[in-house]
Amino acid sequence: MLTLDQIKNLVDEATSDLELPAKVVAATPGGHDSAYVEVFMSIGGCAQEPGRLVVGIDRSGTAPEVRRVIEARLLEHPQLHR
Repeated sequence: MLTLDQIKNLVDEATSDLELPAKVVAATPGGHDSAYVEVFMSIGGCAQEPGRLVVGIDRSGTAPEVRRVIEARLLEHPQLHR
């Protein structure tokens, strides 16, 4: 299972690669499943500052799988402001 530090690093890598001004604000286990975590991010450049994004992640996935989930949510976020 990926650690919270590993999840944060995957978020940092994804935001850097996508050239998005985002950073992890917090991460917390969610629900009764210890593999599930919610990652709270602050995103700059949103129409309504501060931009916030919460991503639910299953930590039992592989690093590439988790990163794909993170990237998909980050790419989806700007669509919410149109």
